[in-house]
Amino acid sequence: MLSNDLLATSIARDGYAFAHDHIPGAYNKDGTLKDNAAVLYISDDNSSTITFDVQVDKKGKMQTGTFIQEILTLLKKGA
Repeated sequence: MLSNDLLATSIARDGYAFAHDHIPGAYNKDGTLKDNAAVLYISDDNSSTITFDVQVDKKGKMQTGTFIQEILTLLKKGA
């Protein structure tokens, strides 16, 4: 599901985690998403229905996980 109703604001990205040009997480230092980043916004309203397509093998097989635990299990399987 894509939403146009979400507003993301810029926050300072500095400190130890960003030392030596290391930029952790899904966002670039300027607050934009990294290329190929996947971000799931989970709330009480969607925590049991959120879905995400996960590559589960090296051949590119995809499987849809529903709710966060199943998604995490599939991500571990595909690692």
